Amino acid sequence: MASNLYQQNEINFNKKVEEFNQLYQQYSMTQSKQLKLEKMKLIHVQAEQQFKFMEIEYSSFNEQNKQEFAQKFRQSKILYIECQKKLRDLQQDIDKQPQSHHSNITKKTQPSQISGLNSDLHSQVKQLHQLDSRLLEAEDTQIIRRRNCQKLLKIFIDERNIEWSQNDLETCNHDQEQRIIQQRYIDDFGLHINNWKYTYYILQICSLKIHELNIIFMILSTIFILFYINEALATCLADQSNLTIRNLKPTQSQCDNTMMFNISFIDYPLTIDIVKQQHTIYTVAPISTLSASDIHNNLNAYTATSFEFRSPSQHQLDGTQYDFEMLIHHQLNQGFISDSQIAIVSILFKIDKKQSQPFFDDYYFKILKFQNITTLTINFHNSLGYQISSDPSFYTYIGTSDSHLLDCQQLVQWYVLDTPLPITQKQFEQFNYLFHNNQTKPENKTNQKTNETIDLLKLKGKYCDSHLARDFGLFLGYCVMIFMIYKSI
Repeated sequence: MASNLYQQNEINFNKKVEEFNQLYQQYSMTQSKQLKLEKMKLIHVQAEQQFKFMEIEYSSFNEQNKQEFAQKFRQSKILYIECQKKLRDLQQDIDKQPQSHHSNITKKTQPSQISGLNSDLHSQVKQLHQLDSRLLEAEDTQIIRRRNCQKLLKIFIDERNIEWSQNDLETCNHDQEQRIIQQRYIDDFGLHINNWKYTYYILQICSLKIHELNIIFMILSTIFILFYINEALATCLADQSNLTIRNLKPTQSQCDNTMMFNISFIDYPLTIDIVKQQHTIYTVAPISTLSASDIHNNLNAYTATSFEFRSPSQHQLDGTQYDFEMLIHHQLNQGFISDSQIAIVSILFKIDKKQSQPFFDDYYFKILKFQNITTLTINFHNSLGYQISSDPSFYTYIGTSDSHLLDCQQLVQWYVLDTPLPITQKQFEQFNYLFHNNQTKPENKTNQKTNETIDLLKLKGKYCDSHLARDFGLFLGYCVMIFMIYKSI
């Protein structure tokens, strides 16, 4: 409400200042300067009245409104001071000039207008005095209220101090009583100390025995934990030292063309770290998302966490081992339930004399020749994702992984794509060169290869289609044979 009144008074004030400036510009071009001056005085009085209203409203503002209107109030005050100065300068110029006959004639011909202006001026001045008195009364009221609040606050503080002093006194009395009671207990106990001497010795001996038992228990627990950790590490290291070869045969697999598989690689430049460690090169990055059916034909969603490489391939397809293999690790998304929390997509590579692999032009192995870690920026969809079919043929099964990036005892849902991608001999040698020189890759002569038995292997792809066509052809032949036998009879 106060801000609305302030803005209305500000608009009226600006109008009066504008009228005053127009009269000031016309003053030098008119002959009746005294009349113009009286009009300017009247406008100035009206502007002063509006400015006083603005001062009253501004003084009643809270701190937030004062900060909001402070700049406008200063500008209005500057305009008011400029009008006062202009009016004072004009009055001084007129006082210096002698009264001419023309001015006397003007005063005689227009006495009524001047007297009317003077009466308006006196009325405006009277209103200003009333406003000043109201402003002073408001200020006195605020001062009285402030003083009353200070008195009340002082009385409240004195009462609080008295109350706190009483509480402190009661607390001291209570503490003194408690100390007296404790002293009495101590005195009573001192009177009967001899009766408890032997009991104390017995308790001390028992406490020593319990302490020794606790130490023995802690030692045994530590030994058990260390033994368990040692067994787990030994199992994992044994799995990593032995290359597990999995031979996937279509004749031993269960065909299921209803299974779903869709891997989508990110389609924007991603900055990653390429790391050389142990017997492989790996990267930890979310390069893809996977939507696929598991071994029970339940559709699950995964997000990639890392990927690494094997040379030669860990999987064989119908007895054929490939030159290179890329393993992409995926984590099961929240909200999905599966026997395994990890899914690994296997992409096989075969040396091709004609075709180069664009992915390994971007994911450059040779850059790790003199360092174990470096940074690259790759668009995985443009370099690798476009080479994979939207509906590929693949094998799937439940197994384990010997990767140092994963838990070696954790179950993994494997997806092995049966169509290998091309890789040049040079790109293949760039990977193997790093590990032959650093002796980090196990030699085939000393490395033990084990074949893993797969309980249930499922297959989706061309073999299933040809197998179905063959079965359907046999069925038609059987029907024709039955028909010919029936016809001959």
